[in-house]
Amino acid sequence: MSTKNVLFWALIGLILINGCTKSASISKEDRAVPYDEVTMEATILSLTKLDLCPREEEICSVATKPSDHGDIRIDKIIEHKRNPEIEYDSFVESQEARAGFVYTARPAKVRCVSLEAQISEQYYEENKSIEKEEPKLPKSLSDSEIEKLNKIPIEDGYYVYTYYTAKCPPEKVLPGLEEGNRIRFTLQYVGYGISVGEYEIIS
Repeated sequence: MSTKNVLFWALIGLILINGCTKSASISKEDRAVPYDEVTMEATILSLTKLDLCPREEEICSVATKPSDHGDIRIDKIIEHKRNPEIEYDSFVESQEARAGFVYTARPAKVRCVSLEAQISEQYYEENKSIEKEEPKLPKSLSDSEIEKLNKIPIEDGYYVYTYYTAKCPPEKVLPGLEEGNRIRFTLQYVGYGISVGEYEIIS
């Protein structure tokens, strides 16, 4: 084979390798969900507080799960960090919108439990060599199991929402909301819906 042919096929090989690498990189990025991060101040115009029953009953006989929503007016956009990969419509000051409340509109505590505290190094060392069995899922859940999964516990008048992570911030206490309150909050926006998580009442 001549030197020109060798160089030609070597060049083709480099182009193909580079193209495959770029394609794999794009596919990985495409799997990520792009979102904007928006910090705003808003006024609560109306509130609807719903209690969902874990069981299919007209009159719920067990503790309910709150599912609150309301209408807000956006008073001020403090910061809008845009995702460079996609462009969502901008929020407009004085815009009115429907919002859901992740941690209810009632008094709540957002509590973190450290995974490092839950799973000690000693436990890991003692059990890492034990072969794990495949979990056996029940065919159906009992009423008590369904209730436990759907119930938000109440502690001293506060709904308690718990999440798990490696390192925990201090517990966040949310005082609850009323119509007319002005709040400051940050949301991750994916082009539709406003979800109010942790918030601060400013007036």
